[in-house]
Amino acid sequence: MSVPSLSFAFAISSWLLVSQYHFEVVEMNEDQTGSKRRIVRRRSSGPQKKEGNGGAAAEQSRLPGWRERSGYLSSRGVKAQQPILSYFGMFIDALGNLASASNPNGKIPFCVAENKLTQERLSARFLEAAKVAFPQHEAWEYNDMTGLANMKGAVARLWNRKVCGGSELVRETDVVCGAGAAAVLNNTFTCACEVGEAVLIPAPYYAAFENDMEVLSGLRPVRVAVADVVRGATTEEWEAAWAGANAAGLQVGAILITNPNNPVGVCYTKKVIEEALSWARSHSLFIIVDEIYALSMHGVDGEKFTSVVEIERGLISTDLAVIWAMSKDFGGSGLRAGVLMTGNQKLKQSMSNISVFTGVSHPMQLMIADVLGDEKWVDDYLAYSNKQLRHCYEIVTRTLDEIDVPYIKACAGMFVWADFSSLLPEDSWEGEEGFTAVCYEEGGFVMTPGQAQRADRPGWFRICIGWNSVEVLQVGMDRLASVCEGIRGRGWVDLEVEEREDVTPSGVRRRGSSFIGD
Repeated sequence: MSVPSLSFAFAISSWLLVSQYHFEVVEMNEDQTGSKRRIVRRRSSGPQKKEGNGGAAAEQSRLPGWRERSGYLSSRGVKAQQPILSYFGMFIDALGNLASASNPNGKIPFCVAENKLTQERLSARFLEAAKVAFPQHEAWEYNDMTGLANMKGAVARLWNRKVCGGSELVRETDVVCGAGAAAVLNNTFTCACEVGEAVLIPAPYYAAFENDMEVLSGLRPVRVAVADVVRGATTEEWEAAWAGANAAGLQVGAILITNPNNPVGVCYTKKVIEEALSWARSHSLFIIVDEIYALSMHGVDGEKFTSVVEIERGLISTDLAVIWAMSKDFGGSGLRAGVLMTGNQKLKQSMSNISVFTGVSHPMQLMIADVLGDEKWVDDYLAYSNKQLRHCYEIVTRTLDEIDVPYIKACAGMFVWADFSSLLPEDSWEGEEGFTAVCYEEGGFVMTPGQAQRADRPGWFRICIGWNSVEVLQVGMDRLASVCEGIRGRGWVDLEVEEREDVTPSGVRRRGSSFIGD
């Protein structure tokens, strides 16, 4: 029996799909022993550079016939055609061929920070809430575009009870609702910063932040280099990023902090947050704190999340905004429901206008209010959710320990930040892209590459632990181990896929998991 493998045509077509990577997997002819071999070859072409705000498209708009040539898109529309994420092509491709009990050789995404482990509980509870929501007249009528009092009050009470230790630090009037955290962030940036201003973000950070602030708001993300990503940015590191932005001719308008951190999965101490607030205020900068993972705490060593709302003892300062959404802690990315919490009255007034474009449907707001108001259900749900996340975290870290891949110990979120630098074909971003391509082509899985998250060096990857079922997650870890063992055992020059009884057509192990079955 010949070794199961990807055909040359499939390898090339898959390569075109993920053309942002400039390593490719090429199948060789059989050697003298009759076995198939794989070569990983570096492409000569480099990655395409992203245009600036408008860029070449703006120049083209000055030439005759530009509307026809651009497909009747403005320079903003042309810019918006770029992919949201550099690895998005592989994720979309994987969605068409997902691994399951009936499709054991399908693709496994590890690149999406969603908690799908609790969907059955969520769907059952929201079906109950729908019966309460739709008979209400508010479900069908215009109302305050910043959100219904029902949802605002429910979010404020949840935050005070679960995050602020019972203190009444968030008021209903502090809350502005929007269609997801991305929409709320964009609206906040639009109202708080001028077009072209820079936003300082400690790295590594959520890959889509750049799209969130560039495409509509026209802002410039500036990476804050952080030596100790577990501790967080120091005053000196904030200052260095500020100076670098100024040297590049950029006016800094705001800072953006994510706590708990994505992708590292740690919580910053009160001292670190206080230092950041103090430094930002010394430069009169607006402060945005994304606390979207505040209730996804799965640590077992007593780690604690401290909200900036607790540190400030409320939302009193006009220079502060906090972001949260239903997408992570309550596994509801598809609900499209996020909130801004701020004491800035002028910002809220601006949001009452701009929220017309990004409002949350009233039935959804009423359902969320009903669900969050059910305190016993919320407590039981969060306990179950974090228990599931911890179980998946341990599956991933156990595999990483077995294959000697270092990682940062996490206590929050739904991901593991792991260091695969020793497995790259070369110590470069191109080497990271090559490893990404081989993981997808040979292993059938995709992780979030560190370059997309502005890591300090090549080789860091984010492994999302909550998107797949426990069974599929285990198979994915088997595949990851097989790819890493293959690279270490045979090297990158001739990456050979051996014929074994426990190998799938993608060249990865079938055994070691109840997912595949007997």
